[in-house]
Amino acid sequence: MNQPHPQHFSLLAGLRHYLPDASTETMHELSSCFSVQTYSKDAPLLRQGVVWQTVGLIEEGVIRMSFLRDDGQEFNKNFYGANTLIAPLTPAMCSEPSLFGIHCVTPTRIWQCSYAQWLDTLNGQSTHLWSNLQLALLQKLITSKLQREYDLLTLSGQQRYEIFTQRFPNTAHDIPLKHLASYLGITNVSLSRIRTN
Repeated sequence: MNQPHPQHFSLLAGLRHYLPDASTETMHELSSCFSVQTYSKDAPLLRQGVVWQTVGLIEEGVIRMSFLRDDGQEFNKNFYGANTLIAPLTPAMCSEPSLFGIHCVTPTRIWQCSYAQWLDTLNGQSTHLWSNLQLALLQKLITSKLQREYDLLTLSGQQRYEIFTQRFPNTAHDIPLKHLASYLGITNVSLSRIRTN
C-alpha cells in the first residue's frame, strides 16, 4: 500500500478523531480526497442561497455561520475553530440552497473535499461510518443549541462573553465587535464596555 503524502499527516490525525473505527485503508483513501486551502479574513466558504457541497476540517483559524437578512443585517449562529469538522448533516443541507453562509473570521487554513467523495469513500467501506458520525454530530449540535438557548435566556452578557472567551481563548479578541455582539445577543456598545473591563 502506498504511504500517504507527508502533507496528509495532520489531516489523518484530525480525521481519526472523528472516525476512530475506520480502517487504516479507509483513512488513507479518505485523506487523498482532501486538499488544503488557505482563506483570508472575511472570505466566504459558503454563500447563503448556494447548495453546500463540501466537507471541511479546520486546521487553523476561526469561521462563522450566519444568516443574512434582505436588509443586509447579519445574525451569527455559531463560530468554529481549529480541529472542527464541518459538513452538511441532513439531506436538505446538501441538496437545497443553504439558509446560512459560512465566512472566515480570521485567516483560515482548512482541508476540504467534495461531499460526494466523502460519502462514496465512507459508504464504500462501511455503511455505518458516516451514519454513526452523522448521528454523533447531530447530537452535539442539538446539545450546543440547547446550551446556547439556556445561556441567552439565563445569563448576563458579561457571563456569555466570559464563556465565549473560554471557548476561543486565543481568538476571541480578534473577532470583530459586530459579529461577536450579534452572537452574544447584546449591542456593540455593551460588548465594547465588557471588553474594556
